[in-house]
Amino acid sequence: MTAPDPWTVPGAAVEVLESQRDLDLTAALRGVRCLAVVVHGVHDRARSTAEAEELAALLPAASLHWADCGHTPVYEAPAVVATAVRDVLARLSPPTTPAR
Repeated sequence: MTAPDPWTVPGAAVEVLESQRDLDLTAALRGVRCLAVVVHGVHDRARSTAEAEELAALLPAASLHWADCGHTPVYEAPAVVATAVRDVLARLSPPTTPAR
């Protein structure tokens, strides 16, 4: 028997959104020990720029990048996201020296 499509079950979408709203991982952010990128759309109506700044500040090794878009920079400003990811990858890679 196939499970029902959660998007056709009344109230399922609301439950998913409420679970995201109610999940607070703030206390765990300082424990993240890997490089991180926060890319935030300056026209985001769901999350403020102050929230993006707070998130980046709580992550010990995060960089914050601004995108001229709304809530989904990965779709609305993929070039900004790609640049941010490249910047992180460059921080991971040792500098190269030209071969002699």
